[in-house]
Amino acid sequence: MIPVAKFDPQRSHFWTTIELVSITRDTRPVDPVQQAQRSRLDALSLELRQLHSMLLDAVKADYEKLNGATKGPFHMFQLVTNDPFFQWLRPLSGMMASIDELTDEKRLLERSELEQIENMVHTLLAVDEPNFGINLDTRADSSDTIAAKRAGILELVRTL
Repeated sequence: MIPVAKFDPQRSHFWTTIELVSITRDTRPVDPVQQAQRSRLDALSLELRQLHSMLLDAVKADYEKLNGATKGPFHMFQLVTNDPFFQWLRPLSGMMASIDELTDEKRLLERSELEQIENMVHTLLAVDEPNFGINLDTRADSSDTIAAKRAGILELVRTL
């Protein structure tokens, strides 16, 4: 049992009541198809996050060459979310969020949803994509690690 504090509006805003909540393990049988699908989607999400991290490190280094060192993690967060220098990375962040939303639903995804994920990944990572793809291609040309990660993601997405 885990104590959970809850506000009691009948008293005053200074008082809370304590309710014990039981957390039990889900004992429903695991669907092997859903489990395999979830495993592949989790692997894809991990690979995309690793690519994102590699690209952030590379772009941060370029930014710091031009503008001096960043002033810590909060400053870096502000740059990534607001500075035009990092703007080309935002579609990758959005795609990762979209995939995470789909996988958070804890259900077997339809074939059309898997195809949508595959199309999103292929479109974004395409060499001729006018914003992200071209920047990624430039980074991949100068980093074997980024090039290998991109190739691995494209291979992985085919298994969905």
